[in-house]
Amino acid sequence: MAHACYVCSFYPVPDGEGIECPHCHRLQYGNKCPKCGQNAPTRVRDFRVYCTACNHERGALSGGGITMPISMVGKPSQFGGIASKILGTGVIAVTLLLVTLVTLAAVSFSSAILGALAVILGTFGSVAGFLLFRGGNKLEQQGTRAQHDAREQALIAAARTRGGFLTAADAAGVLEVQVAEADALLTQIAKEGQRAHVEVDRDGVVKYVFHDAAPVHVAATTAAQPNVTGVRVDVDAATVVGQPIDHKEAARQQVDREFEELKKTRAAKGE
Repeated sequence: MAHACYVCSFYPVPDGEGIECPHCHRLQYGNKCPKCGQNAPTRVRDFRVYCTACNHERGALSGGGITMPISMVGKPSQFGGIASKILGTGVIAVTLLLVTLVTLAAVSFSSAILGALAVILGTFGSVAGFLLFRGGNKLEQQGTRAQHDAREQALIAAARTRGGFLTAADAAGVLEVQVAEADALLTQIAKEGQRAHVEVDRDGVVKYVFHDAAPVHVAATTAAQPNVTGVRVDVDAATVVGQPIDHKEAARQQVDREFEELKKTRAAKGE
């Protein structure tokens, strides 16, 4: 069986958790929610599983067909990577200790055999430690990538149930993370420019508008009604090297510039 990519809509992508899309290379997580129809990752609360897009309860944690919760995606690889790096560090430390002891013994007894043994121990121990450390790095990177892709997929699915856009607070609720962490992820997606951009509505609320997140019909209790957006903000233009992005300040500056241009235009017309 196959499906369209949950992020870029490329078809076909083989079914299964963590399968990579051959087009955008995003990993695929979550099955179809019966409420909102989104292929969204799930989250767990009080041993019950809920859709990250519309918050519809999907069943008990022990129920069949329940996919890996978004909070656990990538964690096994990250933990395995950390363990592998710790083990690699331990192997290198033990190797250095053994090599030192054997070398001292070789010098004390003027033994060529012990000297050769020290070289062999140092070589094999260093190689083993290096391979474990490198493998741990790769596992951590895989876990980080899986976590990022699952979160991005959850945000796109959630945006479809909220009129095509999300605020940082919305994203934090979807991912169950701090608002600052959710805002950083949304900013990263907006910087790429392919999937989302930043807009500020009439009330000064910063919204991240997802290009391919066409709204879907869900119950009014689970979907925020869209508000008319106003100024579109160029994230790259608002970035100051070495400083965090303040979207609200960037939006205010954009509005001030447009207002000044409007006043100049009216003055030129004598209004």
